[in-house]
Amino acid sequence: MALCAILLELAASSVAKPMNEKATLPVATIFAPGWDSRQSNDEPPTFSPDGQTLFFQRSDGHVATILVSRLVGGHWSTPAVAPFSGTSSDQFPVMAPDGSYLVFESDRAFAASGSEAKERVANLWRVDKTPSGWSAPVRLPDTVNVSKRIYGHSIAANGDIYFMSSTEPRGQDPKWRLYRAARTGGGYAQAEALWFSEGSTSDVDPYIAPDQSYLIFSSAKRREPAGHEHLFITFRQGADWGPVTAIRYRGDEQAEDDNYSDVSPDGKTLYFDSTRNGKSSIWTLPLTPYLSGGALANSAKAVVLAAPTIFAPGVISGPGNDGTPTLSPDGRTLYFYRYGTAPASAMILESPRSGAGWSEPVVASFSGPSPDRQPAFSPDGRRLVYVSLRQLLVSSGEPRQYASNLWRVVRTASRWSAPERLPDTVNISSRMHNPSIAANGDLYFTCPTTRPGQDPTWGLYWAAYRNGRYDNAQPLSFSDSDVLDADDPAVAPDESYLIFGSHGRRPPLGREHLFITFRRGTSWGPPTRIRYDADDWTSNNGNGDGEPQISPDGATLYFDSSRSAADAARLDAWNNGNTNVWTLPLGPLLDALRRQEERADVAE
Repeated sequence: MALCAILLELAASSVAKPMNEKATLPVATIFAPGWDSRQSNDEPPTFSPDGQTLFFQRSDGHVATILVSRLVGGHWSTPAVAPFSGTSSDQFPVMAPDGSYLVFESDRAFAASGSEAKERVANLWRVDKTPSGWSAPVRLPDTVNVSKRIYGHSIAANGDIYFMSSTEPRGQDPKWRLYRAARTGGGYAQAEALWFSEGSTSDVDPYIAPDQSYLIFSSAKRREPAGHEHLFITFRQGADWGPVTAIRYRGDEQAEDDNYSDVSPDGKTLYFDSTRNGKSSIWTLPLTPYLSGGALANSAKAVVLAAPTIFAPGVISGPGNDGTPTLSPDGRTLYFYRYGTAPASAMILESPRSGAGWSEPVVASFSGPSPDRQPAFSPDGRRLVYVSLRQLLVSSGEPRQYASNLWRVVRTASRWSAPERLPDTVNISSRMHNPSIAANGDLYFTCPTTRPGQDPTWGLYWAAYRNGRYDNAQPLSFSDSDVLDADDPAVAPDESYLIFGSHGRRPPLGREHLFITFRRGTSWGPPTRIRYDADDWTSNNGNGDGEPQISPDGATLYFDSSRSAADAARLDAWNNGNTNVWTLPLGPLLDALRRQEERADVAE
């Protein structure tokens, strides 16, 4: 096993650095360059548990064959055709973790159930290890072979099988999704698509860790340049999958496509197919830096806060829809917004605090007559930025136009100034939302983000404040390169962490959840979901937890939520199913996650 040993020693000797620093990323290495594949294309191998035998696919662009090679005297032998391959186009061999069987994709003919006619489709087949070799291939059941295009499978230690499939008829562009079919006794349960793979991102070629703690796959639409397949990883979070993170390495811009990933039996080396200059070959990467780098993304299940507390019920949290509370630096004055049955009636309210508690809210002096919402104090309390829907100035004869833009008021000695619209370097959209201000004046917000061929989704933006002016707003991205499906930012005054909402980073899709990400140099680390007791509540209106705000002392997280159940008998009460303000203690979450991030840094 000399070649594998050398690769693993190289992996162990490399010092993992933060993966957002391009110069310190791992380097990919070509596997077995001495093999004479001529003009054929080789795909990543699957190994026997002892690492002494490997199977891989070689194709000429038309027909694929599965080959076998053995480690002899520290070198891999010249590949030969596997005994179960060669009569059809066979590809994607995958060894079960215990080595007792192997699954591969084949277009060999078979008779569908209830039919005598045989057809050739891309389905999964299995061969079992026998004392003398391998059994005859047997097609897997229809609960696994759910379409005529099944590829890129992977097998967990318990027998669960993951694969990619497209159910679109031939002749239509495929929408590749990732599926899992659970092993049940002697068969398989009906395959189900993974929640984060809905078809629009073209997810392919899954590799599942034997213990299903992480999943590696490729996608052509999750990062630039779009249309080229790149490697990604996601970690198990309880019964769900966490954020999807790009696997970057030095020189990855030279690859036309990276796909067909597999991992060595000891879990230390990632094998993948990389197409360069029109030819695909097998390459390797040390996997350990990526697994340790994902420690924070995988830690959310370990930090579960107590259930949230309703904030000032009957006063601030009333029968209407309430949200986005922002506090003055001394914590004695609160601004938030409220609307009734329609968001167009939104107004910003003010409530001072006395010894008796929060006073009955009144309309803020700067709010109205336009719909106003989502106020945000600057940490020094001198400015307040909010969203206002107002008519735009247009030339005579042009139709009226309205825009939700960001406006600012400045605190004077006795009152708030007249509202002032922020410049176009900030107001880059007619649908601006959720401002948040750092201590240095930098402004964070959300507005629609678009990518070619995809529906608009919400993204986070940042406008730096320099010498009394705002620079052009720039999109934020996390270490998984994802700028989409994120809204409602709340930035720490020192910009050390950012809390935001997302509707699509975990199920149930369409319901918003809160996430936190920490600053890593000049970029942001992987987002981690903020968990609390009983956070799996059912939404009656499709909403969830959003619009977070951080208290001036950093100890409390405020957010709005529609977690109370709708009830006709409580229409005039605060808990009638509308959106209200809730609180969570922020200190324990930050302490726990920072300790985990420090441990991850030490491990790297």
